[in-house]
Amino acid sequence: MPLQHAHAVYGGGCGADGDLGAGRGPEVVVGLPNTNADAGAIDVWATDRYATLTLASLSGTASAAGDRFGAAVTVMDVNCDRANDLVVGAPGADHGRGRVYVVLDPLSDQKPATVFVVGRGQNEGAHFGAAIAAAGPVGPDQGPLISDLWIGAPGTDLSSAYQQEGAVNHYTSTRGGQGTWLGLDLVETLRPETPGVDSVLVDGHYGAALATSPGRVLIGAPDAGWREASHAGFVKERRRVDGGATFEHPFLWSRETPGVPGNPTTGDRFGASLASSREISLIGAPGVDVGKADDAGSVLMTTDVGSWSLPDRTFTYGQEGIPGKPRSGDHLGQAVALGDNLGCAGLFQMQAAFGAPGRDVKHKGRQRDDAGAVVVVPTTNLYGECKDATILDQSHELAGTPEAGDHVGAALGVLRYTEDVPGNGLGDRVLVGAPGEDWQGKKNAGIVQAGAAVPPGIVDPRAIPVSHSYRTSLTNSHGPRKNLRYGAVLAGELGI
Repeated sequence: MPLQHAHAVYGGGCGADGDLGAGRGPEVVVGLPNTNADAGAIDVWATDRYATLTLASLSGTASAAGDRFGAAVTVMDVNCDRANDLVVGAPGADHGRGRVYVVLDPLSDQKPATVFVVGRGQNEGAHFGAAIAAAGPVGPDQGPLISDLWIGAPGTDLSSAYQQEGAVNHYTSTRGGQGTWLGLDLVETLRPETPGVDSVLVDGHYGAALATSPGRVLIGAPDAGWREASHAGFVKERRRVDGGATFEHPFLWSRETPGVPGNPTTGDRFGASLASSREISLIGAPGVDVGKADDAGSVLMTTDVGSWSLPDRTFTYGQEGIPGKPRSGDHLGQAVALGDNLGCAGLFQMQAAFGAPGRDVKHKGRQRDDAGAVVVVPTTNLYGECKDATILDQSHELAGTPEAGDHVGAALGVLRYTEDVPGNGLGDRVLVGAPGEDWQGKKNAGIVQAGAAVPPGIVDPRAIPVSHSYRTSLTNSHGPRKNLRYGAVLAGELGI
């Protein structure tokens, strides 16, 4: 069967049409920050090749132990040449100040690749590059187009009194009217000022999670205290105003926001994961207690009404069509993603995916603790075949056999079909990290899988088109390694 053209949903930029590079562009990108004594690396899979890339292999300059190159990674066309590039975080570099690298056309046959440093953290322990998100482009039909790049430094100290509060740098990559690249520029640095709630500034790690879509950014501070509740968390949403470069009008999301059920409690970690589209956003809170189930987790979905976002629904096990009861340690919302037809191919619509890496899965009469699962739900209230939630785990829908500690759903991404248009039955696929998977005798080697609701006869929904073949599971391109935890970091996708 010939490979169908699919690509991961990444940050676009500079007017790119989303095609990731004439058969050589990256389809799946996996961060490996804990390899090589935590110097780090990234695994890049394309339809015709694959490669493990280190800073040394790309530029000739080696990472140092502890740099954690690949702890965060996204893909965007930075320099407007219609070949997608990598933006890679190394938050442990420079004694924890952190650095972020742009790698132009990483799968080019020409080596060394063009690599340059975007920036670094302002203090030791700032961990600049711990989170990265990209979106774009936006602008008039004729004239400059602006793509946005956001980089979190959640350990940034605001003062001697307020340490580890965090900050986020906002860069723009601009394409001129003739298609020429005008550069990557620092526009603003955002900080977690929240008048009247001083406790959120203490060890809040603002910028530990990021999500963006054209004209919108969500910034998570999952470890922020809220009044008497430690690690309760909050999210700031900002929007671009009147086509300008800066994002203004901050709106504060927390479990105290009107319309959001519950109250901030210790360990909620509201904002630990984020996803955004033009109309819908997701906020994961994997530490929320549901009834007597501690750390069962929840996900808030917000929906645009005009120029504002309003709370829509809050998802937990046993509610909003999700089967099963909430259980302690599920951690629903540890990862979130948005895509088209992720769990139902009968009707073209956007759907949401939530990782629950601590979910216990029963297989052959035995319970496999922390095997993990992914929940896929429609983002609109529908009737008929697409109204129900879909559960993806290794007892069904995903390849393999559930085992204790697999942690399926610890990280999520999206693999998108370029031919995915209304009415043709094709759907996006959820990329699912299972970093605790034992593989070929290697404990905690980790894998990446895919699942979707693609109609039979088109392609196996579990198959990932890479390196001239279909594979139902990806592991380290040089072979599985003990405790590598492959799949713990997947490249962030564009908010669509």
